[in-house]
Amino acid sequence: MRLRTQRSSFAPTLPLVLLWSAIAVLAGCGGTASRNPGVDVFPTRVRVTYQGGPVEGARVSFNSTESQRSASGVTDADGIAELTTFDYGDGAILGNHQVKISKDVMETMREANPDDPTSAAVVRPKHFLPKRYGSFKSSGLTASVAQGENQLDFELQD
Repeated sequence: MRLRTQRSSFAPTLPLVLLWSAIAVLAGCGGTASRNPGVDVFPTRVRVTYQGGPVEGARVSFNSTESQRSASGVTDADGIAELTTFDYGDGAILGNHQVKISKDVMETMREANPDDPTSAAVVRPKHFLPKRYGSFKSSGLTASVAQGENQLDFELQD
């Protein structure tokens, strides 16, 4: 007489259910909360002007004086940058910040010789804005980010 064992149809699906449950839980752990644990970030727009007009393409950086977090953005044609800390355009963290603003353009020192395939143009970066604004230590710029929407203006001087 042959003894027959009956396997439950539930047994093979249990590991699969557990596996998919674990994947679903882990997938949910990668959201903003894990990148932004307990840090208050508020929308922050910065307007940069120099010599009476908006500065396009300037890199604006905020460095928190109270934590290790920083925020940055690049100005558009109107001189406005929306700062990013964790996710694009989410803003800067609550509190006080040191600020630096820089814009470098490439200046051609010597053109390439079109008759010589081995020649190359010689270029170097040139500061579009006064150099002191490109460093947290020398810029003298500070900002305070408050709860809610923040709009900050920086009129840079020579």
